[in-house]
Amino acid sequence: MKKIPPFKPRQGKALKNTISKGGRKDVIATDLSKYEMGGKPVVAFNTNLEVNYMSLKKADVDELYPNASQKRVGEKLIGSLAVGDLVNIRLKQKVVKAEVLELVPKMHSTYISFEDYPLIYDEWQPSDLLRTPDRAEISPNDIKPGIVVIDLSNKNEYRAKVMSTHNGSMARMRLFVSQHTMERWVSPDMILGKYEPPVKQAKQTKKYKVVEVVDQPQPMLCHPKTGQVVEIHRKGAAWVIKCHYKEGDDVESFPTHVDVRYVLGSSTEEKMVPIELVRLAPELEPDAGRSHRDTKKRKAVDE
Repeated sequence: MKKIPPFKPRQGKALKNTISKGGRKDVIATDLSKYEMGGKPVVAFNTNLEVNYMSLKKADVDELYPNASQKRVGEKLIGSLAVGDLVNIRLKQKVVKAEVLELVPKMHSTYISFEDYPLIYDEWQPSDLLRTPDRAEISPNDIKPGIVVIDLSNKNEYRAKVMSTHNGSMARMRLFVSQHTMERWVSPDMILGKYEPPVKQAKQTKKYKVVEVVDQPQPMLCHPKTGQVVEIHRKGAAWVIKCHYKEGDDVESFPTHVDVRYVLGSSTEEKMVPIELVRLAPELEPDAGRSHRDTKKRKAVDE
């Protein structure tokens, strides 16, 4: 039997930093309709617990454990638990991870809901820590749903309404509500199953499309002759002044370079150009109309 601490007068705690709708400056307008159970708010204040509770994503009990109330997994599982085990438990609408700190095979406990506070603060407490509103001790057998009691588990001794009672196995656990941790008594019906760490998805290797590289055909080499008009890549028309061959090649072979003098422009300087940049240009030959006249005029000037 736990020693009951001396009674302290109840100290009403000011309810500040509310996150429910309102017109005051300290009110943060937030839609809390999805955080209600039985028409009562699950959260109402801007506390660390409530903010972290609302931050839980993809943790709804109805989605992860749709048949939790029917399977009664906790009643079978609590007997096999040991200190240090991790389980998933129900915290109102959410599933949270919890670590077993203490196991009690049989304890009379009471589920209470505090006056002026949202449902997130409802909790189980050992029945021997409760008192009547007039500070009198109360037998566990006299604790019934609906009566008002005073909770002696904390220094403020809040008033609370009895919601239900339980006489059997209980576990004290450390709850991990996102980034917030707290200790609470947990009944078997709150236990949903063993905790399983989320499986990390392996990084998907990028798939690259294999493209077959086909060798592009090399440009066909031309066989210009001295005095012929050719087109130099990105330079324009030019006269072939001289052809250069590999050592040992004759004039019937393809030249490696040619000396040219460009048709357009005022420079008369000769340039050596690789044969790969030279293209025969029949349209620039003397018998090609206007080009013939322009070329003849240019030749006369050079002479």
